[in-house]
Amino acid sequence: MSRKPVAVTSALAGIIISSLIASTASSMDYLNTVVTDGKRDFAEGVLEGYFLQADGITLCANPYVIGKYVSCNSALQIAGRVYRAPSKKVWVKTNGQLGGMDVIDAQGKVRCTGPVSSNKFRGPDSYLHCP
Repeated sequence: MSRKPVAVTSALAGIIISSLIASTASSMDYLNTVVTDGKRDFAEGVLEGYFLQADGITLCANPYVIGKYVSCNSALQIAGRVYRAPSKKVWVKTNGQLGGMDVIDAQGKVRCTGPVSSNKFRGPDSYLHCP
């Protein structure tokens, strides 16, 4: 009779472990991706056709990539120095997370770090959103 409780306990433990693995897998980090201009990775410029979103709100269309920042503005002032995005078109290489990059809204506020790209998700538009 002691075998039934052991079997039930083993089955229950298996279900619990499977549930934990599944919940961990769903919250794992996204694959890292980069911004490119087709010639090199980590390019700066305009993300034409992209919408920048945070907290379920669209911050702007066609955001700019300036260094490690994705911004609604074409220029950023950092420590008294102004940095401008080139006017060339850039894009995110694949769906995934732009690890280490910060999203800056039109008022200059950092909204998140590590935005996630959804290239042409359910239509012709692409999105960068805060996870």
